[in-house]
Parts: sequence; structure tokens; C-alpha cells
Amino acid sequence: MRTTGSLDFVAVDMETANAQRASVCAVGIALVREGEVVATEKLLVQPPTGVDSFSALNRGIHGICAEDVKDAPDWDEVAGQLEVLGSQLPLVAHNAAFDRGAYEAACAEAGRAAQPMEWLDLLELSRRLRPDSRQHTLPVLADAYGVSLENHHDAEQDARACAEVLVAIAKEQGVERLGELFPQGGQVGASVPDETRVDDSADLDPVEVEAPAEAEAAGAGSAVEVEASAGSAVRIGPDDGSSAFTPSALRRSRFNDDGPRPWERPAPPQQTRAAMPHGNGPTPQQRGHAPAPQGQVRSSEGVRVAKKIGGAVMMLVALFGVMMTAAGVGQVVEDLGAGDSSDVAIGVAMTAVFALISVWLATTALCWMRG
Repeated sequence: MRTTGSLDFVAVDMETANAQRASVCAVGIALVREGEVVATEKLLVQPPTGVDSFSALNRGIHGICAEDVKDAPDWDEVAGQLEVLGSQLPLVAHNAAFDRGAYEAACAEAGRAAQPMEWLDLLELSRRLRPDSRQHTLPVLADAYGVSLENHHDAEQDARACAEVLVAIAKEQGVERLGELFPQGGQVGASVPDETRVDDSADLDPVEVEAPAEAEAAGAGSAVEVEASAGSAVRIGPDDGSSAFTPSALRRSRFNDDGPRPWERPAPPQQTRAAMPHGNGPTPQQRGHAPAPQGQVRSSEGVRVAKKIGGAVMMLVALFGVMMTAAGVGQVVEDLGAGDSSDVAIGVAMTAVFALISVWLATTALCWMRG
């Protein structure tokens, strides 16, 4: 795939649960068609087993904790969604070396073969076009090009900001094709060693990767539209090409107004599997082949609101526990002055219990309120 088509691409941002690059816990996606962001999506992910612990540092950066991803899809499913898009459009990321490395490391950790996809780096482009600028972080670029970025390190907002900044750069440069901004193309299938994530606010150079000499050229003068065929489509699994591997918001987007989206075209006859009878009732629907029912979406939103309210209540209880802890400390000091050792022991024990309960309540409340 080459970046010779019009401004059609997918902006991507990944967040990790800890210092391991394979511990992807969220993927942000922004779909751009002809220079317009037509859909965005945030996919929470259960990190691969073995690298699924959430560090306090990373929780403080993106606000995601283990409770948030306990019902989220695993990496294998989310990687399939990303690969369907990446098989047809270039992937753009700010510091693409990190995001591409996270994708490949997570695939390796999950025992999944990473697919060759073209990655373009907004950070590298900014450094090339703005050599006099001292900083090229995403917030700095968003501010320079008038792009809104209220919550840096929210995967969806970062992906949208990356997409809008690249579109703004294209307009500033007066170009209509990605190939004019990235004449050397992108990085395809390059391997990047696993390493600790560094916040891009440090504005460090991404890992240098040599780009391939030449890739298959796309048809000139047309938008990047790839027909999925049995001979050329990237093999993703038994549901290759299915909307089961496509984020719900992107399935609702204006990806192709003239016909079905590439991944929603009917599968070849040989890939069709007959549904097994299920008693005398209707055949169960295959998972993911239709958008979630509206009632289910409302139910999920209701649970989120309820958790926020519950978190606020728990925070109030935690504050009360802090007050009781302070009172207990005062009582222990008073008992020490009176020389009553038995009361001191009881006071210390009760104060410790109140302190532990307060810390647990406050931590859980913050997690719920952020969700």
C-alpha cells in the first residue's frame, strides 16, 4: 500500500497499562475520508495475559484501571479490527514508532501474527516541516493548528487530534494527497524492540526504521479504495472481512456512500459456515455481525452513570474515614500522655483500620468516577 491516494487514512493512538509496550489497554481510531474526519472510536482492551497489571503511573496518565477493562474485548479481537482498516488505508500516529511497536509487541505477547500495515509518523513530519520549532508534541501541534485537544492521553481524543492536525498541515501545504507529504512512504512491518513507554511530552526521537524500497502503487487519481478479494485480502482469521472486526462507530460512518463498506461485502461461499440448529428456537446470531442493540447501549450508559454516582458517595465516606482517622490519632496521643497503654493499643488498631478503609474507598471511588 502506498500513500499516493487522496487524504484518506486512519489515525491511531494506543495507551498502555504499564511500562511494557505490549500492555495495550486502549486504542483510539479516527477515520479520515477526503480530508474529513468522518468517525472516531475508543476501544478499551484487556491487555495480553502476563502484561495486564496497571501501574499507578500509567493510571495517572490516562485514567484507565483494571476495573474499566474487565469486560472489554481481548487484544486478538481489537487487533483484528485495526488490521481490517490497516489493510486498506495507511495508519497515522504521533510518534508512530511507539504505536506500531505496541501493536507488534501485543501481537507477539498474544501469540498472534502481526500484519504488514503502512505506518506514517506525524511527529517526523512536523520535525521536517517545522525545523525551527523547539517542541513537536501533540498538544503543541494541536494548539499551533487550532485543533481542540481537551484531554491529552485519551486515546480517542489523541487520534482525532492527530487526524485533524495532519489535515490542517495538508491544507497549509496546499497538497491533496498523502504521498505529497510523505514522498518516501511509511514504515511497513518493521520490528521495534519492546521498551518502556516515554511520554511524548519529552519530544524524543522515535525509533529510526528503514522504510522499504518500493511498495505496490495504488491507482492514481482515485481515493484509496481496495476491493477485498480472495487472492489479495489480508488473512485475519475465520471472520476475515467481516464487520465483526470493525468498530461500531466506523460501521456507522460515511466510509463509502456508494455501496457497502469493503469489510461488509459478503464473504466467499467457501467461507460461509452453516448455522447449527438450536433446539426448536431460532438460530443464535453470530457474535459481532450486527451493531449492539440500542437498549444495550442505554444500559451500558446507565451503568457508567451509576458508577460515577457510587464513586462520589464512596468518596464522601472516604472523607469521613479520614476524619475518623485523624480523631483516632488525636485520641492515641492523649492516651499516651495519660500513660494508659491498653487504650493506646486499641486506639492504634482502630485508627489503622479506618486509615486502610479510607484509602481503599478513595482509590475505588476515583476509578469509578473516571470511568
